[in-house]
Amino acid sequence: MRSTWLACGFLLVTSALAAQAPEHRWRLQIGTALEAFGGASADTSTIAGTEVEVRPASRLAFAAGLHRRWGAWEAGVELGYGSGALRAVTDELQLDDRIADVTRYRAALLLGRRLAHLGNATLTLLGGPAVDHWELGGYGGRTTFAVQAGLALRFPLGARVEVEHRVFGGLGGSPFRRETLPPEAEIRSLRTLGVGAGLRIGL
Repeated sequence: MRSTWLACGFLLVTSALAAQAPEHRWRLQIGTALEAFGGASADTSTIAGTEVEVRPASRLAFAAGLHRRWGAWEAGVELGYGSGALRAVTDELQLDDRIADVTRYRAALLLGRRLAHLGNATLTLLGGPAVDHWELGGYGGRTTFAVQAGLALRFPLGARVEVEHRVFGGLGGSPFRRETLPPEAEIRSLRTLGVGAGLRIGL
């Protein structure tokens, strides 16, 4: 019984300390995300009668940014980097070309609003535009525009640090230029789905 009261007292004290932690308006954010892609390009000339979708392969992407909060609202800028293989996909086959290096550099503006408190954690809606620069091995580069949106679950890890888990989706331009594809190929919008985690450090 005594141990139960001690455990309850410990939880009450830690909850009170977390509630009294100062609200840092500025936060430095660093994180990583596993991203998967769809779209980008497709053609039926490689395999007769079969659509082959060629797109960036799934990869880990890294980002760092600076965010500022005004009450329930926030805004931030993030810079990101991710590199991986080229992937060809049909209904029955998936092939990764690991020699062809596909690299993306991203600059993104994010706007957010806190939706709810879940105990000490918060749930925030995020979204905004991004500029992506793609480098495709020996095929040159291309700059595209994208939009992204997602949800971030954050909880405190001490007085100055928050842990964030983020799930998001995006839609943007294809990384491929017309002259790098077969004449029969179709350029498509690039779809992105991602799940990530990171740290937010109060300044």
